[in-house]
Amino acid sequence: MTDLEQIHRAAHAQALKDNPVLAEALDAWKTDLMKAWEQSPARDAEGREKLYLMVHAAEKFKTYVEAMVDSGKLLTKEAIASSSSPGWLNWLKR
Repeated sequence: MTDLEQIHRAAHAQALKDNPVLAEALDAWKTDLMKAWEQSPARDAEGREKLYLMVHAAEKFKTYVEAMVDSGKLLTKEAIASSSSPGWLNWLKR
């Protein structure tokens, strides 16, 4: 994947991060999972473990999106820093 493609992906990831509907859905899902975990019987270790893993999967998703955004920001800064040199368009295509 080229740097330019990664910058475009980062813009899409930022749109996901800024999407209030997605944030609301993830928060509601996490809340529901936590309630189910709290209400599950202590003897249901396997079920509780699955709920725990699902909560952390939602957090992992958020972390992955944030990493994509950060990567794009870094590449954008590098592109801007390189823009004073004659080969900056070639840098974006790499």
